[in-house]
Amino acid sequence: MIIKDINDLKKGRVQLSVEEIKQLIGTEIVVQRKGDKFIFYTKKEWSQFTKKALKGLRGQLLHRATRVLFGISSATVNISKQGGVFIPKNLRKN
Repeated sequence: MIIKDINDLKKGRVQLSVEEIKQLIGTEIVVQRKGDKFIFYTKKEWSQFTKKALKGLRGQLLHRATRVLFGISSATVNISKQGGVFIPKNLRKN
């Protein structure tokens, strides 16, 4: 997991260092917006995080939490060859 500040956003992209790219293994990752931070997860980390976050929730609360985790606050993205990550518009908005 890597955390970047929203101020690192330039032209809709966040730049990752070589060390950060190595941490994320592979090119497809999940980015989540949490306040003024972007959190980058590997697919495996995201799966573990969401299972833990949704565990024990039922009914309307489960529906809302699922909507926030998978629809409003996160997106699957790719890392470019130069280490840039395009952040979708819905995650850039304040």
